Amino acid sequence: MAALATRARKPDETAPFDLLREGWKAQLAEIPYPDGEGGHHPATPGDLVLDATVRGSPTLPEPDQVEAVFSVLAGEARVSLDDWEIDDQLAPDTRAMPVTLFGSTFTRRDAICAVARAFDVTPDRVMVLTAEFLERESVHRVLADPEAGSRGDADQVRTDQVRTKGGRLIPTTSGDRRYTTTELLAAEERIVTSAVQRIGERTAQVPPSLVDQVLQRHPHLDGEQADGVRALLTSGNGYDLIIGQAGTGKSTMLGAARIG
Repeated sequence: MAALATRARKPDETAPFDLLREGWKAQLAEIPYPDGEGGHHPATPGDLVLDATVRGSPTLPEPDQVEAVFSVLAGEARVSLDDWEIDDQLAPDTRAMPVTLFGSTFTRRDAICAVARAFDVTPDRVMVLTAEFLERESVHRVLADPEAGSRGDADQVRTDQVRTKGGRLIPTTSGDRRYTTTELLAAEERIVTSAVQRIGERTAQVPPSLVDQVLQRHPHLDGEQADGVRALLTSGNGYDLIIGQAGTGKSTMLGAARIG
């Protein structure tokens, strides 16, 4: 009852169309429209018609322009973070951003947003360009089940299922499909290869006696944190990975290890 009482009332279906039209005009009048002389006046329906007539349909991008933008979106063209800022003041030639900039995978929705940002085209054309981009050779569909494709029985290939932490497979929807790029996969491969090669290389190993002194200076560390400091300072690995939930003391532990 409370929800019904506070719900915004819709216009009566029998209300005259003129009343609705006047309401739309009132809302439109709140939008400032350039008057051509450096000032603005309240927008009118005529302004919108004139604007659409003067501007016309967006110009379709040339094939070489599409290829140049796609190469940026897929991470093939090197883009410096100094070339643009992530705000609404981007220059026209810096609107394309790699789709893997903020994550190792992306969804079709992410791709649509990236294409729409990069091209001044109609929504229908955005969808067409997005489909072309996702078919690009350097764009790869990510399989939710790592074992998908390795089984002989096609019915057992679970490309549209996600494995939960408990090991259970649950179905996904088309919106859950994720993609990545050749460039991102190559970068991850370089990181993994380097990490494996540097296991046990005896880098920056700290004597146990010195580790004890470090821990004595940090009596606030709990047992797991102290064990982590000791492991980091004595492993000798080129890379060590710390995994933990937010607020569990990772930064505190690493601060103590850094002093060591």
